[in-house]
Amino acid sequence: MNFKTTKELWSITHLVVALHPKIRLSLSELRNAAVNVANIIHERHQKMRAFRPDLIPRGAITIDTCIRRPHKYLEQYFGGTGTPYQLLEKLLSKIAMPRYVGVIRLNSEWCDVIDVLVDMTSTRRNTSCLCVVIPHNSLPLTNHLGQHLAAECQCSVVT
Repeated sequence: MNFKTTKELWSITHLVVALHPKIRLSLSELRNAAVNVANIIHERHQKMRAFRPDLIPRGAITIDTCIRRPHKYLEQYFGGTGTPYQLLEKLLSKIAMPRYVGVIRLNSEWCDVIDVLVDMTSTRRNTSCLCVVIPHNSLPLTNHLGQHLAAECQCSVVT
């Protein structure tokens, strides 16, 4: 077969990603959870803007998701970034880290980064939000939105 003369157009319909057997939530389920979390933040932001449009700026929310081993999450987001040791200590004292953690990272111009940690070893019927993590709290809305998100997700917040 001469590959230089034959052309084929392929349409990708499925993507197979190999995951460890202990990971019970799919990537699409993690992404759906991220969209739900972003909607909670967006609705709260809109309600706050309705009362004080002059003080609450507009802006989009970006979401990013990934699956990490807990030690890799801690190294990546807490190792050498100027994050206080007390935040890391609080996080480890509040939750027991599972073997795999789903990280939903929210970011906006009007809010610092907020991470929502999800237990990827739980089942779809029993998905558990482990914790809301606010590594840096320099913008005024960040703490309020993180507290609201933790209440909605029925988990603790680490600031």
